[in-house]
Amino acid sequence: MSLYWLYDLPNVLLGVVVTSAFVLFAVAGHILLRKRIETWVGPYPGQNDVVGIVSSTLGIFFGITLGLVAVGTWDTFNSMDTLAQREVLTATNLQRTLNTLPEPTRSDALRNLRDWADIVVTKSWPAQQVGRAPQGEAEKLEAIEALLSAREPGRLLGGGGGSIQRQARSVQQLNALMLAGDERARSYDARLTAPLWWIVVIGALLTIASTWFVAANSETVKLFATISVSLMLGLLIFFLVATDNPFRGDLSISSDGFAALRDLIDTKLAE
Repeated sequence: MSLYWLYDLPNVLLGVVVTSAFVLFAVAGHILLRKRIETWVGPYPGQNDVVGIVSSTLGIFFGITLGLVAVGTWDTFNSMDTLAQREVLTATNLQRTLNTLPEPTRSDALRNLRDWADIVVTKSWPAQQVGRAPQGEAEKLEAIEALLSAREPGRLLGGGGGSIQRQARSVQQLNALMLAGDERARSYDARLTAPLWWIVVIGALLTIASTWFVAANSETVKLFATISVSLMLGLLIFFLVATDNPFRGDLSISSDGFAALRDLIDTKLAE
């Protein structure tokens, strides 16, 4: 069963749903299994020495695992964000170079770059947000490539060594932009694998369940401890869910940089 519908929720509501699920599990287990567990561990102090060893061991191993997963997830999110920013920067540099071309090549090249940015914003990003690969971008970049290679090196910019260098730079920037787009297209669905999610969820549930076996004189204190553990685990797993798919959900990589580039090119074309 797919749980991607969670990414349609606002971050606050997503946090409430995820943490509430773990807190409800903790409270339900405490209430439903309290009498049966008391017959197993006996009255206070029960088997707290054994339960303490088991809970500590489980907490240490699961805590290390959860910490490593959280760091890896955040690192992946930051890597995807850096990739998108680098792609915008490369496209902006290409725009500056294309703006030096003579007419009508300048307008044609800028118009194709503007259309590329529009495709990224209006088609590729929505596709990535629902787990589909971006499509249709390469056609506009290939059109720019055709414009740049339509004439001999240097003649496109009027001849001379400087014009040859500028033409070579524009081709180099275009190739870098194509490579950045290909990398984003390959990474749009970066996420934790299903087995790793099973480890995280089962480990969290086992950690919560271990609190049910702690004997205490006060049921209020025991229930508070159970809720505190489940709430903390729920918040950490909410963080994993929110950052796991970098292009999905309320907390996701933005396409604002591409939109700003599109608006900038519109301004250049209107000049």
